Amino acid sequence: MNKGDQKAFACDHNYSETLTKREYFAAMAMQGLLASWGEHDVTDFAEIASDSVKAADSLLAALDSSNK
Repeated sequence: MNKGDQKAFACDHNYSETLTKREYFAAMAMQGLLASWGEHDVTDFAEIASDSVKAADSLLAALDSSNK
């Protein structure tokens, strides 16, 4: 199993049990991008979503390489 496909949280009693690490990291990246949205002229939500996934993938790759 790819590390990005693993559950983000070990607990089984809340909604987060269905999120993978990749989805969780992407959601956190998207939250940051949207929080600073007023400071930037970004209105393309598909681009924000794509950038969020790229950020999550980069983080997973960095974490994977640091564990070797």
